[in-house]
Amino acid sequence: MICTLSAGAIFVFISWLGHMVFPDYGSFTDADTAAVDVMTQVGGPFLAAFFTAAYVAGAIASATASQVSVSRILFTMGRDGVLPRGVFAVLHQRFRTPYAAALIVGGVSLLALIFPLELASSMISFGALIAFSFVNLSVLKHYAINQRRYRGYDAVKYVALPVIGVGLCLWLWTSLTAETFAVGLGWVTIGFVWLLFLTRGLRRPTPTLDLTESA
Repeated sequence: MICTLSAGAIFVFISWLGHMVFPDYGSFTDADTAAVDVMTQVGGPFLAAFFTAAYVAGAIASATASQVSVSRILFTMGRDGVLPRGVFAVLHQRFRTPYAAALIVGGVSLLALIFPLELASSMISFGALIAFSFVNLSVLKHYAINQRRYRGYDAVKYVALPVIGVGLCLWLWTSLTAETFAVGLGWVTIGFVWLLFLTRGLRRPTPTLDLTESA
């Protein structure tokens, strides 16, 4: 909660500060590079160049961390039979890293060169809202329903707050575009078809991930 409130306060403060420095939002060169215009207004070309260099370095570091972590997740899914073991559960003989999964993630990441930014943001929005919705529903199911912790202060933590969270997610769903739903539901359909294949038409138990082991 402290981290959420602190991050929110910092975001609001930076937004307010940017507005004070560059109040005319309609005069940006491009909305996607508005921060560069703000930096130029504050410190001239030098600060704009420094900001761009720092931003690119941070983007590379973030992309590298994401690729490394996702490749490990795919390795775990391959190791436990959720994805094909012969591809995703392969480790490099020398470095003991899931290089096949890393190469696949890198190949998929290159699609960013041809995918429009709106499509990528739509996929992220759809996936994030699904995750947030089910996190709140899981809290409600585990604590309020399974453990019957819905009295006193527990009613606030395990009933009221999750219900509010789900409600906010549903409200955000209404702001998504038709393209977002088309892309998101397409991914859901692919995942459901793969689930039917793994469980032989839901006649076998669903594979589970063992997160107690590491590569």
